[in-house]
Amino acid sequence: MAIYPAKAAPFHCVICDRLGPPQWDNPARMTIAPVCYYCERNFGVTGGMAAARDDRLASQVRALAEAISGLAYRQMYDRSNAHGRA
Repeated sequence: MAIYPAKAAPFHCVICDRLGPPQWDNPARMTIAPVCYYCERNFGVTGGMAAARDDRLASQVRALAEAISGLAYRQMYDRSNAHGRA
């Protein structure tokens, strides 16, 4: 039988602001604060499943960087869109 760490305390994801981790969280894909597992997979490393904690933390850093980059691009585009085009 596998021994998994204790379930993380509830937190709000810094990217999507969802409350996590869900009650039915899979221990093999346990959410690590401050980024939920969905955002880690969506914005982070898109390769194979990273099981090692160091790989998961590196994936979270990439997810945060990607989210900040997207937010900065949207803010820059909104300012430069002086003609009201979509």
